Amino acid sequence: MKIALTVAMLMATPVFGASIDYCKPYAAQTTEMMVKYLWLRAYTSCLNADEEPQVSPATQESLIKLIPAEPKIPGPPPGSVAATEFDPEWVAQCKKEYHTFSEKDGTVIRRGGRGKRVKCPISIPN
Repeated sequence: MKIALTVAMLMATPVFGASIDYCKPYAAQTTEMMVKYLWLRAYTSCLNADEEPQVSPATQESLIKLIPAEPKIPGPPPGSVAATEFDPEWVAQCKKEYHTFSEKDGTVIRRGGRGKRVKCPISIPN
């Protein structure tokens, strides 16, 4: 849908006062940019498709469906731990030892670590 609106806006935008010598290269460059963008989107959609898409979309609606309007937001990576799964005693100890502790992901910024977050190194004996 965004592409269709962009194309419609480009086609409907009048250029007042520009010469033919300016408008021809402008239109050629804009068209080339749009074709490259659309080709890349179609190629990426084809690579990410669950099944092989049709060689050529039959209708304008099927062409629009080929290019997703909104990107898919992936879930948490496998093996990641939610904040609620942290041991409360471990969280308390990390908070006590590191003022940079983040309960969201259980990380801290250590001295000399150049601002990089690492998992809190505190270990609680069982």
